[in-house]
Amino acid sequence: MLRYITGADPTKIISAKADTDPKYPQIDTGTTATLSFPSPRGSTESADGLTGTLYAHFRLPPLLGFLPQWSKVFVRVTGTRGTVELNNFPCPWLYHSITVESSEHEGGRMRKRTEKQYGDLGWTT
Repeated sequence: MLRYITGADPTKIISAKADTDPKYPQIDTGTTATLSFPSPRGSTESADGLTGTLYAHFRLPPLLGFLPQWSKVFVRVTGTRGTVELNNFPCPWLYHSITVESSEHEGGRMRKRTEKQYGDLGWTT
């Protein structure tokens, strides 16, 4: 998804960490990585102006200590004037939401808006 959003391949791995189960240290249960991407064409940013962090984990802590958690599948893009978050983009016909938090200018007052859709086969992202 990071490649799709940035339109480029990563140029550098800033950090990467694999989580393992103490009982089975040879099996990864999760991964967190931060990657650097080239700046968009025409941008005045530095050569590695974009970064993206991915988090994939198969063992989420239970809710209230005993309820299993539903997978968290979302993309969050943060810029100088705000953030957009897209939840459950692989299965939008079950449920998905888009949250935009932005300001009119950099450093301005933030406004937040969320659009949600439940169980509609006709509205996809």
